[in-house]
Amino acid sequence: MRQEKKIAIVCEGDISLYASFSYILTGLQELQLPVFLVPGINSFSLGASQHQIPLSLLNDKIAIVPRVKNIAEISKYFLEFDTVILMKIRSGWNDFHSELVQKDWKCYYCERLGTNQEYITTDLTTLTNREIPYFSLLIIKQ
Repeated sequence: MRQEKKIAIVCEGDISLYASFSYILTGLQELQLPVFLVPGINSFSLGASQHQIPLSLLNDKIAIVPRVKNIAEISKYFLEFDTVILMKIRSGWNDFHSELVQKDWKCYYCERLGTNQEYITTDLTTLTNREIPYFSLLIIKQ
């Protein structure tokens, strides 16, 4: 006899954007189990809200890019986009931070959003000796 049970899986951020839950969802769908999804607020929307800035206006284009490696890669996105959101920045941070500080871009750094360890700044020089956590991102505007 099969018992019907309900489970809840909590995901940080939105369940459809760089979320490990997507792998679980695929497995549940393969088993043809009924699934009900409740979307969350993605981290960059929360970050823009905390910095009190719009992500885009009118016809602005936005790029969401994970794990950039260098400043050249970031610069390339500004050929097509007005706002660049860098996700998972820890992996390349030491390679592009010093050059990023020299750019005339508006930068909005966010880490551990929505927690009691939340930290945001627009002054990238304060991050020179800071350990960048996994849950960090950078919103950049030209």
